[in-house]
Amino acid sequence: MFGIENLTKTFGSGAGRFTAIDGLNLDIQEGELVVLLGQSGCGKTTALRCVAGLESADEGVIRFGDTVVFDSGRGVDVAPEKRELGMVFQSYALWPHRTVRQNISYPLKVRKLTKALKEEKWVEQAADLVDCGPLLDRYPHQLSGGQQQRVALARGLVSRPRLVLMDEPLSNLDALLRVRVRNELHELHQRLGFAGLYVTHDQSEAMALGDRVAVMNKGRIEQIGTPQDVFERPETSYVANFVGITNVLDLVREDGRWRLKAAPDEPVEPASLPEELGAGCQVRFRQSDAVIVPAPTSRSCLRFQATVADSVYVGRSYDVSVSLGDVRLNARADAAVAAGLDRGKPVTVEVPWPACVWFGTDDLRVPVGDLVSS
Repeated sequence: MFGIENLTKTFGSGAGRFTAIDGLNLDIQEGELVVLLGQSGCGKTTALRCVAGLESADEGVIRFGDTVVFDSGRGVDVAPEKRELGMVFQSYALWPHRTVRQNISYPLKVRKLTKALKEEKWVEQAADLVDCGPLLDRYPHQLSGGQQQRVALARGLVSRPRLVLMDEPLSNLDALLRVRVRNELHELHQRLGFAGLYVTHDQSEAMALGDRVAVMNKGRIEQIGTPQDVFERPETSYVANFVGITNVLDLVREDGRWRLKAAPDEPVEPASLPEELGAGCQVRFRQSDAVIVPAPTSRSCLRFQATVADSVYVGRSYDVSVSLGDVRLNARADAAVAAGLDRGKPVTVEVPWPACVWFGTDDLRVPVGDLVSS
């Protein structure tokens, strides 16, 4: 198992001093791929660089199994090349004057693994794993972006490291190629079972690749769990927003009834919600779950009136922007319904109860789904 304990890293001094990592704790099991997910500046890349030994933390401990590679209290800070790591960079970091073979073989030469290099053909094996065998004698400028990324991955795996670190390795690829290489990487991990730490700001990458996903915010892990747990049960409004639950309605309780803060005169159904929500709450839901209906249905759901602001055809359905007071929400409509959606038209929006995620005034999730759906 790989462990990070109470890791802290600051940059700058005086008034410009800021904390990039704030008491970070994380473990990675053998064969597990953990994804650090977060927006720019949340500390995910700094954490990865500390694990790699490219940055030295101010405090904390980093363990690779029984081996301590960093301990601020004991003055231990093992050099990057001695940590038995593989690294895949965002920019590929391939030497332009060296062939694919020479690029892939570099970690073996640094670690003086001569037998693996010459007799056991680890370079050829790593290249074959990522379908780059025929490219070994080419130079980087003769490769496509996807091929360069595969070479970078082969270099990260060739020395059979204890842990593979990946810093947004797909971000430089175009959308279609990114999905293809992402799927190939997932298949490769399933086949080889290497332990890995993967950094990204893309939630779809995190959900597709991670055995567990750790959402980071201000140098801390806000929530960690399986992709399904994080996606379906975000514990804070920050996590909810980051995994795509971006529609937000604030509700307040007045005279025993619930009203929309943005439009207190507009009705919201049901007017009665559980006491667990207190005097005020926030409900979040995804655009895909907010459906514009031609007339209210009989199903149990969150229902409210809004006004059409804009609509965009996205194939088989429309993405519709609606206004509710000064709040803008995103919903969807079937093509037949969208045909009559002119700007300024009042519409009914319904959100199924299981799709609603409720948060208290402290921004923490309130588990009231079973209560409101009964």
